[in-house]
Amino acid sequence: YLASPGTPHDGTTLEILLQNMPVHQATGGQGTAFDVKAFGWIGNTTASPNLISAWHTTGIRTVQDAVARELIIGSPAATAGVIYPTAMNILVGTKFKVVVGYRSGTEVNLAMEREEVGGRGSNSWASWKATKPEWIRERKLNHLVQVALKRDPELSDVPLMYEFAKTQQDADVLRFLSADVAISRAIVTTPDVPPQRLNALRAAFNAMVRDPEFLAAAEKSNIDISATTGEAAQQVAVGIVTASPAVIAKAMLIMQAK
Repeated sequence: YLASPGTPHDGTTLEILLQNMPVHQATGGQGTAFDVKAFGWIGNTTASPNLISAWHTTGIRTVQDAVARELIIGSPAATAGVIYPTAMNILVGTKFKVVVGYRSGTEVNLAMEREEVGGRGSNSWASWKATKPEWIRERKLNHLVQVALKRDPELSDVPLMYEFAKTQQDADVLRFLSADVAISRAIVTTPDVPPQRLNALRAAFNAMVRDPEFLAAAEKSNIDISATTGEAAQQVAVGIVTASPAVIAKAMLIMQAK
């Protein structure tokens, strides 16, 4: 819609962009009639990392443990919960066995409680805090790796996925697969918005995410606010779609792996 010829390019049309759109464009996804580099990136409300986590009874506490022995991971099909463990298996040497077919993350959580599976392939830190705070208090999850471009301050002891890379190219591939987490709730506007208007929208966004009343309302609703500026969000998106062909090709092999 943002790329439609009939859409006014004056900053009055805003959209929260699906976080996988830059990767979709970079990998030549079907129906790509847009260029995310051309959008006016206003800001991003959350950069909460995703996590690969093990249930506490498995004894798997670190990635090194998962290299040494198998961990059964539950995930809905064709999601990040499949891609991240698969990437770790191929590039790092972990022994995650991914079991798909669950209809939702909630079903995976129930499967962990039943010890039907030993972990979950992906869930955001913000979601764990909002939906399972008692699991955090009771230390029922061992977070093995966080998927993000930088460590979350609350998870400073949990390594990033790309930190386990054995080569520079592998690190670039793992960063490519991690990058869209940093723009998971990005607000954008149409291409060719006048710079003065775009700067005004960015300034308004920056003021909003610092406003005490807004932050209090978000906290009351269990909505994570870990905002980044429009300039920073655009830099992440551009980095994804301009990744080298070799990195994109290797990432696609991982994403399509059975």
